Amino acid sequence: MSFQFSFQKILHIADKEKKQLESEYQVVFGFYETLSNRLYSLMEQKESIQAAFRENLKSSLSIDAVQNQLNDISRLERMIDEQRIEYAQARERLEQFQLTLTEKTIQLKKYEKLKDHAWLEYKKDERKRDNKRMDELAAISFPLIN
Repeated sequence: MSFQFSFQKILHIADKEKKQLESEYQVVFGFYETLSNRLYSLMEQKESIQAAFRENLKSSLSIDAVQNQLNDISRLERMIDEQRIEYAQARERLEQFQLTLTEKTIQLKKYEKLKDHAWLEYKKDERKRDNKRMDELAAISFPLIN
């Protein structure tokens, strides 16, 4: 009699779901990293434009040049705000994936522990059967020896 775990199919499905979630998590994490890099880049651009603007204010500038630089700064601020919103949404989605992945991992561990426990019970029962057979063989062969 070989060992058969009654929840093997469920364990297999849970494992497949976990692997699928892990691959989806990697995609979401990559998107999150892209957004964070984009946000960082926009913030650096804004800082450099503001630094250039402060330097240009020390020299004489036309009103149009000042207005153009202020428009650029304003445009970047809007882009940064939009990027921050996207970044926050992506972070929330990433956190949700982490939570789901953690739950799936816990579920999988439960099934694995059940399987380990069932395996130990199977081995214990198998040892009992073997000992019983050995006792029966000993009882049968004992009268033949005397």
